Amino acid sequence: MQTPFAPLPREFYEPSASVVAPLLLGHHLIRQTPDGQCGGLIVETEAYLFDDPACHAYKRQTPRNRAMWGPPGHAYVYLIYGYHFCFNAVCQPQSVAEAVLVRAIEPNFGLEQMQRNRAAPRPADLTNGPAKFCAAMKIDLALDGVDICDAAAPLFIARNDAAEETRARLGPVVTTTRIGISRAAEWPLRFYLDGSRFVSRRVPRAKLRRVPRPKPPFKTSMEEQIRQLEERAAQQIEAAASPAEIEAARLSLLGKKGELTALLRGMGGVAAEDRPRIGQLVNDARGRIESTLEARAAQLATAAREARLADETIDVTLPAAPLPFGKRHPLTQTLDDIVRIFSNLGYGVVEGPEIETAHYNFDALGIGPDHPARERTIYISNNVVLRTETSAVQIRTMEARQPPVKVIAPGRVYRREATDRTHSTMFQQVEGLLVDRDISFGDLKGTLTTFLQQLFDALPDAGDAHGGLRIRFRPQYFPFTEPSAEFDMGCIFCGGAGCATCKRTGWIELGGCGMVHPQVLENVGYDSEKYTGFAFGFGIERLAMLKFGIDDLRLFYENDIRFLQQF
Repeated sequence: MQTPFAPLPREFYEPSASVVAPLLLGHHLIRQTPDGQCGGLIVETEAYLFDDPACHAYKRQTPRNRAMWGPPGHAYVYLIYGYHFCFNAVCQPQSVAEAVLVRAIEPNFGLEQMQRNRAAPRPADLTNGPAKFCAAMKIDLALDGVDICDAAAPLFIARNDAAEETRARLGPVVTTTRIGISRAAEWPLRFYLDGSRFVSRRVPRAKLRRVPRPKPPFKTSMEEQIRQLEERAAQQIEAAASPAEIEAARLSLLGKKGELTALLRGMGGVAAEDRPRIGQLVNDARGRIESTLEARAAQLATAAREARLADETIDVTLPAAPLPFGKRHPLTQTLDDIVRIFSNLGYGVVEGPEIETAHYNFDALGIGPDHPARERTIYISNNVVLRTETSAVQIRTMEARQPPVKVIAPGRVYRREATDRTHSTMFQQVEGLLVDRDISFGDLKGTLTTFLQQLFDALPDAGDAHGGLRIRFRPQYFPFTEPSAEFDMGCIFCGGAGCATCKRTGWIELGGCGMVHPQVLENVGYDSEKYTGFAFGFGIERLAMLKFGIDDLRLFYENDIRFLQQF
């Protein structure tokens, strides 16, 4: 259901971020998705200015902060800590990089949708932080640069005609120093509504003092200062006679304390209507200076090379030094073969994070809190682990796709185990998943048998069954499959007679498999009455040992060139 909200006009964002930040309080942040709309009142903001050492665009434009350079009224979304996202509203005319970070919202519609996107122990914890509400509203890098003045956009800030009354009702508006930063932390550019329980952090209302920011003496026009600076730069660069002098010129002109940087920080003294034009002149000057520096550096390098060639005599008839050629690691060869075989069978390849949440690693797979698998897990925190299998990738894939699903998920996994001939704390694993209508255990056996036949087609005959391979399936229990089994292959080292590698059984365990438990399908929103599926998993090291006749997996990680050259 669409709500009758109209976005704030673009001219609202044209003033400085320090002006826009407190005015955004009380307006609505709206997210539009196929599931509907969700959003709430903005109750906490922070301003970041063009001459602000804490601002992402303080030094220069980069691919990451490109959206921050305008035009105003667009979204600037960035990634922090490799996992969380933050949303900013871009202010000031184009080429003057300023933005307002929205730090918290008070949700007032679409609450169920936000709670599905992000679980929170208390309602007040759902959106009381920049990364929290972005997770709840599904704001990510796909929304970077979105026009937030467009009512049809997936994200916009809507006008609240009663914003002043809202600020009065939830006020007063408190101004404090910003939080979570180390540079310019004393600048009072954080604003929040003191009566809202969704504010991320309240700060004692101590007396604040704004640190004065330096401004150059404007004895001449800004255009004249830029022209004079370019003339001095050209003379200084032309006089540079070595790479060290080129670098010194670059720092004095473009460095953090350079002349052009000081000129840019003086934009505060330029009339608002002239800032876009002057900002463009400064950026153009920077580009020309950088080009001149690069050209002079290339000129010096060419001269040095020509001088060196003139002083050296090279005998071009001498044979070249031999180049040793490397080979693909046996684990890489095995993984490539696995991907090739399953790709020919119609499987896609998916990947996921190695640092995983307990939900995806355990809960979504039906692995309870008392299951032994949790005891051999390496925990980063109570709810974050190094993944113990790539089954979590299967859950993430099923959440993102509807059946049919036919994928394999290779990757490194970690377990708290003693290292021996067949076990390691870190190893590589491949898990497979197929979900569709009318999938049976016979399909699972046929798939694994076909895979093993093709992978080990070069092995000597070890029996009559399965094209020379002895393969068996044994009943087993796994909480995420039912029925479940383990599949083994006859030991190639002893021919089935029993040895240390196969623990005197004549068989080497390859992995586990089974039909996907109906509850797992229901957990990801699949109809278990309509769809069935199977899953399997095995270690790449174990298969490589069998494929190449290696009896100790520790050899794979010792980096002994004599061992690697055999493959």
